[in-house]
Amino acid sequence: MLYFAYGSNLNFAQMAARCPKAKFLTAAILPNYELTFRRTYATVEAKEGEYVEGAIWEVTPECLVSLDIYEGYPNFYDKQEIEVVLPDGNITYVLVYIMQPGFKLEPPKKDYYECITQGYKDCQLTLSKLKQAKKRTYIKVNKGISWPLEVQATFSTSK
Repeated sequence: MLYFAYGSNLNFAQMAARCPKAKFLTAAILPNYELTFRRTYATVEAKEGEYVEGAIWEVTPECLVSLDIYEGYPNFYDKQEIEVVLPDGNITYVLVYIMQPGFKLEPPKKDYYECITQGYKDCQLTLSKLKQAKKRTYIKVNKGISWPLEVQATFSTSK
């Protein structure tokens, strides 16, 4: 089964521990979705004209059991089959976990964000969409009010 990761499961070390039989296949794009953070965790939400960078993993049934537990399926995240675009332009269907509705916007915790950042590096993804998602979440949570300088500094670092 093909699985699309966009958060902490991009991180090779995390996936090796969680799903030792999973195989990283390629980077991919989830069109018409936007990365955001709710309850401090990454999720994707429909947004026309936007896209989310992520990775496709080949996973076993045992991996799916482990992922279900990690993602809090079905109460926290739901599973959906969705189209992603491969680097060659072809489209394929993959499994993706999407947070259940109703959870409030909340910026990621530092260690979780760093885990995702490492995953973006592992998968050779650009960091711009990740940084935008973090910044956008802070702005929405603070209703446009400026945030502390130490938070502003995290947006400009090139981790």
